[in-house]
Amino acid sequence: MAHSRLSQLVSHVDVKNATVSPVTETDELEKRDHASTYSILEKPLGTPRHIRIVGIGAGASGLNMIRTLRKKLTHYEFLIYEKNPQVGGTWFENRYPGCKCDIPSHNYQFSWRKNPEWTSFFSPAAEIEHYLCKLCEEERFYDSIRTSHIVSRAAWNEDKGIWELGIKNLQDETELEDYCHFLLDARGILHHAGKTVAVIGNGSSGIQIVAAIQPDVKQLVHFIRSPTWIAPPRIQTLMAGKTGEVMSKVELDEDGRFTTAQIHKFKKDPEFYMNFVKAVEEDVNGNFPIVSDLNDKEINRDRSTNIGLPDDQRWRSSYYGSQTFSRVYD
Repeated sequence: MAHSRLSQLVSHVDVKNATVSPVTETDELEKRDHASTYSILEKPLGTPRHIRIVGIGAGASGLNMIRTLRKKLTHYEFLIYEKNPQVGGTWFENRYPGCKCDIPSHNYQFSWRKNPEWTSFFSPAAEIEHYLCKLCEEERFYDSIRTSHIVSRAAWNEDKGIWELGIKNLQDETELEDYCHFLLDARGILHHAGKTVAVIGNGSSGIQIVAAIQPDVKQLVHFIRSPTWIAPPRIQTLMAGKTGEVMSKVELDEDGRFTTAQIHKFKKDPEFYMNFVKAVEEDVNGNFPIVSDLNDKEINRDRSTNIGLPDDQRWRSSYYGSQTFSRVYD
């Protein structure tokens, strides 16, 4: 069988007229050049490649990413560009009267950076900003942040597999180029005494501003498109609920600020501190199941209540339940 196959092969080759081209010096050089373009990486299979990551914005999300990458990755470099002269994001930018967080202070903090020294049950913007700046200093986050720099351009280069970035230094207006393999977008958004002030909008910020400046202004005009829902005071709600036992042991003044003795107790008694934090968090997060608890009967009941009322006074059921929120009318 092998002999017959060889005969078939020979029949297809014109051995008599076959010619052999001589090997020239040029051919040898081409072979050597081709061989030089191939190299073996002296690394084990699966060795991670070095990557460059760039983040936009040094608010809470950007800062948390610095720590997460430090804990989880190797063979990388990470740099955040922040347009403001300081970190903090929304807590650096917003300084309107009454600006504060609507989440209890001890639940609006990094789990890896607990702060028993919050002065109020709901922290004002300046205190949250101080918290973020302080942890940046102590955790050496500023090494990974360039403030007063804005990402003005970002284009994906498919051939190179990188983001090509244009960066503007807002201090001297110079432009520079940068690149990264992964681009992370973490962008977050008066003097009034004795004056006539107009406030447009009645979202959470509008509500905070109006309540804070009303005693000091000459005249206050509040433009709103539609009525809003107002939650009952959170501290009183917590006191009346299952968190009441823990809350009864917490010292607060009439403005919701923790007493000096209470802050000292938070610092010296970590077990009590954690019980307080967990109790408040459980109560706050417990609002969300109300969405699934609303049945058709309750919704139909609220609809029937609306019958015959003018549009501007019609009661609409809140997702948080009609017993939890109250409606405010003009």
